[in-house]
Amino acid sequence: MAGWDPTLQWIWDTWGTPDSLARSGCAWGAWGAWGAFEADRLVSVACTYLRGRDHEDIAVATAPAHRRRGLAAVLAVRLAADVRARGRDATWTAPTSNTGSLALAMALGFRAVRTQTAYWVGGSRNPALPPADCGRQGRVKTTAASV
Repeated sequence: MAGWDPTLQWIWDTWGTPDSLARSGCAWGAWGAWGAFEADRLVSVACTYLRGRDHEDIAVATAPAHRRRGLAAVLAVRLAADVRARGRDATWTAPTSNTGSLALAMALGFRAVRTQTAYWVGGSRNPALPPADCGRQGRVKTTAASV
């Protein structure tokens, strides 16, 4: 993930660095992940972003130059199948303003189950959230979906 487009940093930001995500087990270990490569460069990845008692929330990121090719869909479908094979529910959470992510989730069979406002201490470290999405710093409206 080194050299990955900086606007997609959120996919590993929870763990601090790409290497920390890789070592966490969320990306390549027991929880699994799927990636698409061009030459030797990772251009799209789907991994477990959050793991609850009975579910795994899927995260998908694709480098801007590689979007609209179906990579995120293929990777998310494979990861969701892995999650279900582990006896868990696959879920998908995105800011309500991320219409592309939510449209992909719906196209893959996820259905909205709730809209909520998420809060955090301090500002968002997620560069994918434009300031308008945050309203007041530390808050964003999200939609949660499950298959």
